[in-house]
Amino acid sequence: MNADSTQAAAQDLLTSLGIEYRVVQHEAVMTVEESITKGVMAQIGSEDHHVLKNLLLQEKKGNLYLLIARGDQRVDLKLVASELGSKRLSFAKPETVEGAFGTRSGAVSLFDMLGAPAHVKLAIDSGVFDLTGTTGFHAGSNTSTVVFKVADLREVATAIQPDFASVQI
Repeated sequence: MNADSTQAAAQDLLTSLGIEYRVVQHEAVMTVEESITKGVMAQIGSEDHHVLKNLLLQEKKGNLYLLIARGDQRVDLKLVASELGSKRLSFAKPETVEGAFGTRSGAVSLFDMLGAPAHVKLAIDSGVFDLTGTTGFHAGSNTSTVVFKVADLREVATAIQPDFASVQI
């Protein structure tokens, strides 16, 4: 999907689920740190500790996992691999991200799963569901963020991939 169709699909999904959301345009951000230092978190009205990182992880045999975790949390790949029943995970290369999602590293997020190939699985750190307030995800571009309540994340994730994995990292 291209950026416009990803954003449209994200908005259609949230509307169909009856979830309130808003779209915030902002300066391009590639990392959790940039979203804080460039003031994007303040702009979207979310607390800094609600920044979520989206990491594409890869198994040797080709399976991919989009892991969503708190931005302030260190990710132990061995533990995540164990939680997912995998032998070993590594961070996917930029060309793998582009091939799977049609977007570049630093812009991939939950809503890219709407057009993801079947071998890409969604995994969310269970601690994310304990957050309160709002959070946001890029939708096809790292210059806009779709913001909604963290309390709605499980419903959104289930609508995108009913068998998503909730993992402890």
